[in-house]
Amino acid sequence: MYEGTADLEWLYPGDVIRGIELPNIKTEDFRLRSTSDSGKEYTVRSLMEQDFFVYLSHECDFNDNKRQFVILAPMLNIDQGLRRSPDAFERLKKSNDVENYPYYLNLFYYSPSTPTFPNEMIVDFTRVISFPRKRAEQLLPNKCLQLTAESRSLIKAKLGYYFCHEQECPVLVE
Repeated sequence: MYEGTADLEWLYPGDVIRGIELPNIKTEDFRLRSTSDSGKEYTVRSLMEQDFFVYLSHECDFNDNKRQFVILAPMLNIDQGLRRSPDAFERLKKSNDVENYPYYLNLFYYSPSTPTFPNEMIVDFTRVISFPRKRAEQLLPNKCLQLTAESRSLIKAKLGYYFCHEQECPVLVE
């Protein structure tokens, strides 16, 4: 799934980045509510608490300075409910190959990579954020993992299916 060493001169879709500071997030931007009308409690977790992010923009967005923002998404621990169901967990792992296993279209599975992260993790495409290109220079030195070319094709295809880009999801577009 991962290259032996990460190329620290270029960013590719699927690259894992650690220890970045998120700009423009202030505590007054959050409105917290502890219970819903049904009495269920909710926990709000800020993006500032995330250890790892995944670069999801095209290579040229960062490397050729084409955009004012690049797209990142936080890496998340896998929900315990999903882990408890062996069938669902196996479907999640296989679903990176979206053409053969079209499940969990919004999630991309990352296998453990010791010592970077010892547990399986996921990226949820519903949690993407824009990161200012002018501050993106801090991304390269913090890149800690790079997907292989095969895994990079899988994440690009899955992003295409999720966002329904016609060239990546001919099955879903008439």
